[in-house]
Amino acid sequence: MNFAENLLRYRDDRVALIFQGEDRAQRKVTYAQLFEEVSRLARPLKEMGIQPGDRVVSFMPNMPETIFAMLAAASQGATWSSCSPDFGIKGVLDRFGQIKPRVLFTADGYWFKGRRWTPRAHL
Repeated sequence: MNFAENLLRYRDDRVALIFQGEDRAQRKVTYAQLFEEVSRLARPLKEMGIQPGDRVVSFMPNMPETIFAMLAAASQGATWSSCSPDFGIKGVLDRFGQIKPRVLFTADGYWFKGRRWTPRAHL
């Protein structure tokens, strides 16, 4: 049973996800939007030849885009793993070094402890 297949079978305007980030902004994603976002990310994965047994990872916080990427990877049969930026660089390198992913998704920033962080802040 592929949970991505089950979640993506709906394509209507019912709410699929409700996200509230640390910045207190609430975002609702409908099943139609979820399907579109996942499809948009699944296309390049398919073009890259991602298939069952391949590993796809993300270095992203909890946010809707992380869910979109995970579902896109699962829709291709790939194995998914992720690390939140608060893992720290060493933890991320250790985990992903063991997994040896073919694809890495990243975020250009996130909110943590009331402050916006960007990748440069971790260097």
